[in-house]
Amino acid sequence: MKKLFFIAALTLSCLVIAACGSGQGLDDFSNYSDDMYEFSREDEDINFEPNYTAATHEQEPTLASNTDFSLPNLVDERFELVSLIFRLAGRHPYTSRDTEYQRALDETFEKFKSHPAVEYTRWSLVFSFDAPFGLAVHLQKVGDEFVLVDNIDFLMNDSRWSRGDRITEFVRLLNDFYTDTNFGEFFQKHLSYFQEHTANFMEIYRNVNLNWFEQHGINPNNLRVIISPAGGAGGYGARVYGRVPEDNIVYAAILHLSDFDWFYNILIHEFAHSIGNPIAEQWYAENEEFRSWAHYSLDAVRQIVPAYNSSLIIAFEYVTRAYTILYFAENGGINLVQAFLYEISQGFHHIQEVYAMITEHEMIDLNNLTVGSILGIELYTTGEEPQSGLGAVQWYLVDLHDYELDIDAFTWSSYGNTMDTQTGDVVIQIFEGERRLHIDLGPGEFQGFGVRRYAIFLLPNS
Repeated sequence: MKKLFFIAALTLSCLVIAACGSGQGLDDFSNYSDDMYEFSREDEDINFEPNYTAATHEQEPTLASNTDFSLPNLVDERFELVSLIFRLAGRHPYTSRDTEYQRALDETFEKFKSHPAVEYTRWSLVFSFDAPFGLAVHLQKVGDEFVLVDNIDFLMNDSRWSRGDRITEFVRLLNDFYTDTNFGEFFQKHLSYFQEHTANFMEIYRNVNLNWFEQHGINPNNLRVIISPAGGAGGYGARVYGRVPEDNIVYAAILHLSDFDWFYNILIHEFAHSIGNPIAEQWYAENEEFRSWAHYSLDAVRQIVPAYNSSLIIAFEYVTRAYTILYFAENGGINLVQAFLYEISQGFHHIQEVYAMITEHEMIDLNNLTVGSILGIELYTTGEEPQSGLGAVQWYLVDLHDYELDIDAFTWSSYGNTMDTQTGDVVIQIFEGERRLHIDLGPGEFQGFGVRRYAIFLLPNS
């Protein structure tokens, strides 16, 4: 089934994101040898043909004690360790308590909330989101100690880490924390849990066409993925620079392991940053029109994603999102109208123009669309009187006249419970002068009782 991609999960009342950029606007931003990741391409019989009906694993794997050490594991001890320190320091989004594993973290390590590593993070490292991931992938384990890899230029380009002696001080305290808390034993105890999550993730990952990135200058053998059950939701990216650009290792982190089908789209987005960011940086410096689009979109995007707080970050996102659309267009197909409307609803009003810059795309008139053209149907009607919800929210129920909408063709981009809808219902919501098409995709099982998941598209004002 063809899936419409999306980037972030949004709440109806408070819009937040977990996949934000770094100090330079990179949300693209264990090994302890990279060989631990190679099973995904060489030890498995990988089918590179995209499969958009990949299974969704909604049942939380149990914390078992029987461990087969020969099974693959994509949960990374480095990132779990760094995440735990930020968790104990109270840094969102690492404080989730949705799963048995997350609650086990709190129960086991709560007594270390005053550890020097946690105190240093709490008072000196006033940042979160992708920054811990960026640091983690620049660590390697030598014996029982974590040390920095040789090339940390990516970190030094991130102002959050590059100030003073933050990196060296944090790594020193991290090693003390690792020893004092006996975290290594905790990690090994949960290895079977990690392996079960890894097996679930492979149902999605085996369908990613990594070879597609090669035409855009990215070595597919250098694409790495880490999954993390520690907390949050969304995806992060980082790079570890090699001696030449072709040797750069591109990492993507996938957080919150309840629905990997959802994160397939985020994974492509994070990998696409390695293509989009260098192009965006050049265009931002040399192309006045492109730079003006980034400036113009900044305020609109920040209302939804406050962490995207500079026009350069918006530039990175514009090009990355365009390449994400291109990936899906060339790997199974995508409804471009829906893709553009979704991005416009997120504040990226010039996404179609940016997409045209990287393709031979002919511009679509998005100002004269109808509900029917978005849904791909001809016959529909709307109610005469609007219904009212919280605040100034109003909506009209759309009657599809017995047409059975294929909700599997859409991916949820928001959730809430302000409208009394059922699975498959389509409504036009009006709020603060904007009209948005909402498609109810079913209950939000991990967002709370009564919460619904919606695919949302901004409609032209009629």
